[in-house]
Amino acid sequence: MRIQQHRKQEYTALLAAFDNARRIFDVNLKEKLQKCKNVHFMHNEKFTNPSINFISEHFPKGENLFLVHRVVPDSYNAQKFPEGENVIESDYRLLDPKDFVGKKLIFHSLFDSMAVVWLYKNKNLLEHSYWMVWGGDFYNAPPDEANTFVRQNIYGIGCIFDSEPIKQKYGTNHKFFSTHLAQPPAPLAPKNIARKIRDKNAPIIIQVNNSADVSTLEILDILAKFKDENIQIRTIVSYGMLGIPNLIPAIINKGKEIFGDKFSYLDKMISAQDYNKYLAQNDILILYQNRQQGVTNLYTSLALGKKVFVKFDTTSAQNIKKWCEIYDSNKIKNMDFNEFCEISEEAILGNIQKITAADSNEGSKIKAFSTVLDDVFVKH
Repeated sequence: MRIQQHRKQEYTALLAAFDNARRIFDVNLKEKLQKCKNVHFMHNEKFTNPSINFISEHFPKGENLFLVHRVVPDSYNAQKFPEGENVIESDYRLLDPKDFVGKKLIFHSLFDSMAVVWLYKNKNLLEHSYWMVWGGDFYNAPPDEANTFVRQNIYGIGCIFDSEPIKQKYGTNHKFFSTHLAQPPAPLAPKNIARKIRDKNAPIIIQVNNSADVSTLEILDILAKFKDENIQIRTIVSYGMLGIPNLIPAIINKGKEIFGDKFSYLDKMISAQDYNKYLAQNDILILYQNRQQGVTNLYTSLALGKKVFVKFDTTSAQNIKKWCEIYDSNKIKNMDFNEFCEISEEAILGNIQKITAADSNEGSKIKAFSTVLDDVFVKH
């Protein structure tokens, strides 16, 4: 009896603590909602801090409120949880949909399943909600009723390269924007080209993909013809494609089987700054996925003077190859080692200059962000 009574007291205390937290949250939220125009729904991820900082720096702080859902502990994703007067740590279970009527609701990706469920339960909010597409939240969107309904009926959609595939899958009854509002962590500024791609005295470091993907298995087989060259092959398995059992062990086993101690992998989450340093160690980056993915990896690597391969039939490559020197991943299987490694200093310097100029063009970024932040939503 005493144990049951003690558990009942603990449960009552937890309910009281939750109710108190809800009251504090409600008061804080309602006060800030009165002043803001745009409500940003985010989760703690590598783009969260730089995006909040960019918007807060270039747009009126009072107009933008950031509700950030702590999806995983900071220690898991190696990202510091954002702080600021216009940032509230949020939980969809605490949100009253009535508080958001008339506000512009901007969802920075739809990876967070709780965000999708909340919108599905409160369908009237979709007519003034905006989905900023990051990539995987479109290509790997769950096909269930809630996810499909939300994506088909959301008012605004922002993306960089994929508006046509999105229209084909979810229809044209949306307002489209050429931005996803994601400000990437700043790449390292290349002071000089520290290593030329053809340096014979050190192994050429080749990174395969930016996450665990079935395509990694295929490209490892293709690169096997270079296994006797002075190379190091490495890949990322700290996150990746869901729903494929034993994919990560298969990638690790194949890499070790083909390349031995010339193969390594990153199996933990690291900060954006440390990941930029990781990319800086590469000589070659190969993105072999069959869709737009790893665009930040691509841009950062070009800014660091690396040779970058992307499948030319992806939407990202079709855009980027118009103004930067990139190479077709589909052609690696027909290349000898010299052609695979070769890149001119002119191409390296040209990529650095173009990417650096684009990254430093605050005006174009502000203009792109403004198309969403200043948009006046209207009912279809």
